[in-house]
Amino acid sequence: MSSIYVVEVNADGDKGYPDNSVAEVGICRVDTETLDYDSVYGELIAGDPLDMGKTSLDNLTDNAGIDVRELYLGLPEEEVVADVRKILKGQDVACFDVRETFMKYLLNIPWDLTKEAMIMPAVSIRLPGNLNLNREDPIQNRIAAAYSAFCPGDPAEVGDGRRALNLAQMTSEILIKLRKEGRY
Repeated sequence: MSSIYVVEVNADGDKGYPDNSVAEVGICRVDTETLDYDSVYGELIAGDPLDMGKTSLDNLTDNAGIDVRELYLGLPEEEVVADVRKILKGQDVACFDVRETFMKYLLNIPWDLTKEAMIMPAVSIRLPGNLNLNREDPIQNRIAAAYSAFCPGDPAEVGDGRRALNLAQMTSEILIKLRKEGRY
């Protein structure tokens, strides 16, 4: 069985490492033979909202739909990093925007997936140009807009979800449709 693991993150800002850090990770596994996907991992990283600052907290609430009180219930960062590295080790990995997910976060400390996984081209570059996604919009909005336009009817049944696992599910549906069309 051949698989592509789709990973998406929600971060506490949009600048990337070292200014911002990952707050949540979502991973789906797309079976490239059956063109179906499974949700594999979705976890929030523990943090103390009192240490994060208003801008970071506003970003998590406004763009990711994370209630800041949930941060107290997340797992320690080291545990999430270990889980993610274990899941993705030796796998083909994709995401909506490689710059946003890998270059800004997952290729940097503490994740450093550089030699752990084979990073595939961004799903977004295979989309039709007429979608006119605004690069200035938060990544969550770009994924949702592409998903809504390219996969009408909400096949992933995420509704208005913007959590990391929702983003991975939307990206997985987009990837599956692109594969069906021979474009990914």
